[in-house]
Amino acid sequence: MIEALWQAEGVQSSFLVTFDFSSLVALELLSRQQERLENGEPLRTKIEGVLFANGGLFADAHSHPRWTTPTLNSPIGGLVTWAGQRTRLFAGPLMKSLYSKEYDVGSNELDEMYDAISRGAGFRPEHQAHYARRWDLRRLYLALRESVSFHVVGSEGDIFQPNQVVKARERLEEHGLDVRMLPGGHLTTAEQPRALAHLIDDVTAGAATPR
Repeated sequence: MIEALWQAEGVQSSFLVTFDFSSLVALELLSRQQERLENGEPLRTKIEGVLFANGGLFADAHSHPRWTTPTLNSPIGGLVTWAGQRTRLFAGPLMKSLYSKEYDVGSNELDEMYDAISRGAGFRPEHQAHYARRWDLRRLYLALRESVSFHVVGSEGDIFQPNQVVKARERLEEHGLDVRMLPGGHLTTAEQPRALAHLIDDVTAGAATPR
């Protein structure tokens, strides 16, 4: 869908900013770009850079608490999802854990997530079972770092994907990968919007102007 939108709008280059599940979308887009470069095919839209925020980067580093994504993907997931979508008493505490304890989450923010609690429940086993190599940041970074600007940001209080940024540092920081941390919980977009915006400005400053 993203590639179709790029083509429809005549976008020649782009800088990707991802959060959570969309990190896997970016890894797929980067995989396609690598394949086209290897095959000598022209790039209709060139990915100039990418910023990954609190998302899945390695299949072996997913670390969701068992009562969240793994539970939703289990045989009782349907019941949990049903209750979470229809009972605010159940959904509220479940979703509050996405934020750090220091952040005063509002009811309007919980409402925004209320009916979407299980939509991404299947991505973890899919990543691990079918796309571990294809959607692997190390492979793509080492293959594309000369032409694509890579950046990773994690959150200090993230309990959903804390191992991803740790693995990124262990496996790629010595190779020059830009890895940073922000305060707060998993939902950086809500807790640290200004810091995230400044970070986006910073990492895109040296990239080609997206068109």
